[in-house]
Amino acid sequence: MKYRFAIVLFAVLLSGADAPPNPLQKTLLAQESKLIEAIKQQDQATLKALLAEETFAVTYDGGRQAGQDILRSLEQVTITSYTVTDVKLVQVSPDVGILTYKFRWKGSHGDKQIPLTTVYATSTWALRDGKWRSVFYQETPVKK
Repeated sequence: MKYRFAIVLFAVLLSGADAPPNPLQKTLLAQESKLIEAIKQQDQATLKALLAEETFAVTYDGGRQAGQDILRSLEQVTITSYTVTDVKLVQVSPDVGILTYKFRWKGSHGDKQIPLTTVYATSTWALRDGKWRSVFYQETPVKK
């Protein structure tokens, strides 16, 4: 009986593994991609439009930045390449979603070269005045 239960449980878990993303996940992933590209292109206007006024970020190296700090430091950040994989969504409400994903990137910050770095990213988005805005972002280093 326990064996059969384990097989059924495993089958149920696997059945959701390849489920297509829901519309909110697609929407928020598109927003997240715009945000990353705005950083890569150093497009301050687009980045500002995507950030909520109270946005806050915690970076992989323990740094913390409010929205204005993110905008001020934009010219110091260079992303030369990146990938986003293993995307998951937690829908908190119709107006709030949390994306988690694996983010691999390399580039530089000021004069410091950043080698290929892998983090788990958590990005929280809220619908404000009909537009999705980033309200919180955190990176956790992936253990090697």
